[in-house]
Amino acid sequence: MRLSKKHLKFPSPFRTLNLLVIIKDFTEFISKNRTIVRFFVCYQEADIIYTMKIKIISEFKQAHNLNYRSV
Repeated sequence: MRLSKKHLKFPSPFRTLNLLVIIKDFTEFISKNRTIVRFFVCYQEADIIYTMKIKIISEFKQAHNLNYRSV
C-alpha cells in the first residue's frame, strides 16, 4: 500500500507543547531576489519522534511576508 501525504498527518510543532526541536540539516540557496531555505526539523512528543522537512521561501523585497511550505 502506497502512502500519500493525506495519510501522513503530523501534529504542528508550533502548536504542540513540551516538544524538542532540533535542526538536523540546514541548507541555504540565494538566487536573484529570492532566498530558499530548506531544513529538517525533528521534534519529540511523548515517545514518538517526528521528522518534518520544511521549505521556507522569502523574497528580499517583501521580507516581512514569509511563505512557509511543508514539503
